[in-house]
Amino acid sequence: MKHVTSYIFLIIAFLLLGVNGAAAQKEECPFTVTDKIDANISYDKENKVLSIEGSGNVTIEGDGTSTGWGIEIEPQSIHFQVTIKNLSIERKGVPLKIKGESNCSITIEGTNRFVSTGSSRTAGIEVKGSLSLRGSGSLTAIGAEGTDGTPGGAGIGGGAYLNIYGGIIHAEGGAGAAGISSGNTSIGGNAFVIAIDGTDDDEVIATTTQIENHTKGLFIRGEQESDGSIVWASSALVGNVALERDAEIPDWAEVTIADNQTFTIAPGVTLTNNGTINNNGTINNEGTLTGNSVKGKLYHRIFFNSNNPEYPANAESYILQDDPLPTDIFTRSGYTFQGWYDDPDGGTKVETATNSQILYAYWKAVPVPEPEPEPDPEPAPTIYYTVTLPFVEGAATDPVAGDYDVESWSTFRFYLTLDTAYSQSQPIVTTDRGETLVPRTSDGAYLVKYVRTDVEIYIDGIEKNNPVANEPIRAADDLPQIWTERSLLCVQTATAEDVRVVTASGSLALTFRSVPGLNRRQLPTGIYIVQVGKTVRKVIVR
Repeated sequence: MKHVTSYIFLIIAFLLLGVNGAAAQKEECPFTVTDKIDANISYDKENKVLSIEGSGNVTIEGDGTSTGWGIEIEPQSIHFQVTIKNLSIERKGVPLKIKGESNCSITIEGTNRFVSTGSSRTAGIEVKGSLSLRGSGSLTAIGAEGTDGTPGGAGIGGGAYLNIYGGIIHAEGGAGAAGISSGNTSIGGNAFVIAIDGTDDDEVIATTTQIENHTKGLFIRGEQESDGSIVWASSALVGNVALERDAEIPDWAEVTIADNQTFTIAPGVTLTNNGTINNNGTINNEGTLTGNSVKGKLYHRIFFNSNNPEYPANAESYILQDDPLPTDIFTRSGYTFQGWYDDPDGGTKVETATNSQILYAYWKAVPVPEPEPEPDPEPAPTIYYTVTLPFVEGAATDPVAGDYDVESWSTFRFYLTLDTAYSQSQPIVTTDRGETLVPRTSDGAYLVKYVRTDVEIYIDGIEKNNPVANEPIRAADDLPQIWTERSLLCVQTATAEDVRVVTASGSLALTFRSVPGLNRRQLPTGIYIVQVGKTVRKVIVR
């Protein structure tokens, strides 16, 4: 009886040790495995391998940190589905091995990387049966380098069939090895595939990536030289393709979009073009396109917002790069359309299509003419408009510079007195209504008559007297001069010149014809490029 009891205790201890040992190995594995239908999952601590056998759905997730653990997957049926997310493996053995004869279907999410640093012919991903790749994530597979006569490994190697239906795939072979080596490789869906074949020690490409069935998607093939550089071998874009995840055209690659073919950059997606894109078809940029310019036509997806709280509305359109934006999309009763801006409260005015963005209509109320007074004992309410009198260096105004409320249809009067050092100036006084004001002969007053809208007054032509005695004389070659004062652009010219002011984003802010002497114009705070004749300066208005 004592022997039986001892035997039972030994069995219990052995079972507990096995359970605790498996749990400890699981804790050391850097991957999280979610098993929806019971799969056989084991952890080999000594060899650092996660093994999964099953026929249901399994998700393997990492945190993006590189690890030396490998993964071996053996499907037990054609229904086995595996999702990988943010896996990063770099090891001497095979990082990801697909065992068995059944097809393995892998859905790619996030960013995944499988790099072999091992011996001869070790692949980044090794496949025995068939493998299908789909999803919108990215997958990089790099085989062993191979040196001194030792052949390298394929990026994705082996297998009867490799079917790529989606994702951003980068497969790179080592010395003498193909980027993708499979019995039959097909590309479909919106797949974006780059394969780089390695050169052996004799500078020969022994094995190249072969695509037997390409129904849709982009495929780029490069060849790695013995010095490590990569040269472009071929590219093929089949069908109308939508890029669903951030991707890059390598600096060594060239891609052609054929006539009647459309390549779309999805919203929120960035395509970085470090290489060459020849566009003979259509590129619809709904996301972001950076890097080198596209050779050919490029269409940007622009969203237009009516910016009308009474009748909100939206529209969208594909507009050719640098083409002017339409001005007749929306109308608003009692308002005139002033242009498109990148912010509902104003921001920067946009006049041409330069990228995919949301733009907002900017409106200005149409002044309503005063109604005829009715025979009513109640007086009509008094309406006032603002007259803006500017500050001028070298002269004093009475009243002083500022904004003044003026009753509708009345006259605003002011006086202008030149400082002693500017007494020889010939002031030129104008308004934004297009009129030129002259002083009244009786008392020298300037009159702005019949004020029925807001009016801004401009005073130009005031400059210091010509120097006398030993004062330095400014040569005509010193002009034009361009500077800024508070909220003002100052331009001094010797002759009349065309002045053009452009914002930092390229939008036209102001144009006018200067008069000889000092010219001032009010501008919003910002950075501007000012061209006076052939002279160009960048200024900051504060």
